[in-house]
Amino acid sequence: MIVDWLFAHCAKLGQMRLSCALVVIGLVAANTAMAQEGATLSGRWSAGVLRSVWTLTDWGDTCGPSPVGNSEAGGVVTVTQQGQDIRISGLGRPFSSNSCWDQQPGVSPVSHAGQLGRWTTTCKSAASDPRRVTIVTTLVASGSTIDMAETGQFGVAIAGRNCSATVKRSRHFALIEREDSVPEPTPSARSEKPVSTCSQPGPAARLEASPSYKLLKPGDKFGFRAKVFDERGCPITQKVAWQLVKSSPRAELDQNGSLTLKEDAPEGELPIKASVGDQSVQITVYVVSAERYQELLSSPTFNASGESDAKVIQSLAPSVVGARSALIDTTARRRRTLFIWAVATLAGLLGIGAYLAARVRRDRVPIQSPIQPEAEISTYSVSEVQSPATTAYICPVCGMQYGQDSQFCGKDGASLVPIN
Repeated sequence: MIVDWLFAHCAKLGQMRLSCALVVIGLVAANTAMAQEGATLSGRWSAGVLRSVWTLTDWGDTCGPSPVGNSEAGGVVTVTQQGQDIRISGLGRPFSSNSCWDQQPGVSPVSHAGQLGRWTTTCKSAASDPRRVTIVTTLVASGSTIDMAETGQFGVAIAGRNCSATVKRSRHFALIEREDSVPEPTPSARSEKPVSTCSQPGPAARLEASPSYKLLKPGDKFGFRAKVFDERGCPITQKVAWQLVKSSPRAELDQNGSLTLKEDAPEGELPIKASVGDQSVQITVYVVSAERYQELLSSPTFNASGESDAKVIQSLAPSVVGARSALIDTTARRRRTLFIWAVATLAGLLGIGAYLAARVRRDRVPIQSPIQPEAEISTYSVSEVQSPATTAYICPVCGMQYGQDSQFCGKDGASLVPIN
């Protein structure tokens, strides 16, 4: 009501209208902030991808494998407000605003500051620890979002060489449903079993294997882990094939991902491949002596178990997990059907064209009756109709007659003349 009155009053102030409007806007913002201050952060939240980026400031061969950045999948978490701090449960382990996300052995919080809405926690390694680790984690919360930002600095001397690296992590949380707005379930709803979103998983979309790096000593045995997930992150029951990239007579790897090293296994790298169909990921095993093993445990690449926390992730094509043949069959069937329809359509068009061409040609050429053969007109000569007349000749001197073949008289040689 007061804000409405102020807006109406500002409209009458003329030149002072802008200053008055700014004051009212400030009061509205303060009023909104006060309203949100009492809202709890407890409820269901969606955690985004956790991204880690490493930067090597001083790293050599003796430092071991370099840390590798990765992205860890998110999911649904539960946020519980505890006084001025919050607790985030889910994604494998709980996490509080008064601690650091990176919880390494021997590293503990040394300072914490903040109130509801913003927290900063600093964790360090003990003074007697050969590692020099400093981690600073900051959480910033608003009414519907929480952002985590963490920086870590690692330093250690391995085999007389200084090894140092830094890491930056970030994750975003978005509110799904606040605790005070969640309705109480009815008795019938309590008795119903929750519907699992993974009861019918989809096609394989992602292959994960862990750990990405592993320290082992000669004679050790270790079982690697690999899982297949669909696009929603639901696990799929799918056989994963394990294989040594380079065969070694001192190492044995079974199809369950269990690696066994013999006592005389030489030091060095031993790559392992986990495959699903045509897609695969690679894990690197570092076979080292017992002394070297203890030194490399101080590296930020490995945890207290000699493993890297990062996973190896590979996106899977639709052809994986037995779907390839079905995909090929469907595609071939579709192409064959299209080809048949194309041939049939072309034949129909050619037939229609031939019929129209015949009609046009028939319309242009006039219809004629069959040509009757003309009757032959026979011609006859007079000689064929009448018998030729016989001509006789006579000698004008002696009067003797001769036939038509004679020309001279046989007696006196006179020329014969025809008889009229």
